[in-house]
Amino acid sequence: MKREMRPFTTFLQDLQNGEIHDELTVALHQLVQAIDATEKAGSLTLKLKITPNQKSAMVFVDSDIKTNLPEMGRPSSMFYIDPNNHGLIRNDPKQMNFDDLNIKEVPAVDGEAKELER
Repeated sequence: MKREMRPFTTFLQDLQNGEIHDELTVALHQLVQAIDATEKAGSLTLKLKITPNQKSAMVFVDSDIKTNLPEMGRPSSMFYIDPNNHGLIRNDPKQMNFDDLNIKEVPAVDGEAKELER
């Protein structure tokens, strides 16, 4: 005689009065949201440890939920190496800085030069 197996989903809803089922539902939603945002893979794991009770047909079921959410990558920052002290600086030391330029006049649209205001 073939025995009918109890569906896993039914067991999962009974486990800790449905709390594990609810936790997994939220965790799955968060995982899919993170995957959508980062376009990277992630994982959700349910681990069940079933320990027999030596004195009866009862067993103890312990559960553990682990999520591995993908993280957003951080953008790179660009710096130059200061040749004097090997520190990191924002401006290219091989190029002239705009503040070092001594611009007094800028040609106007009508052909007349105008004084540059500082």
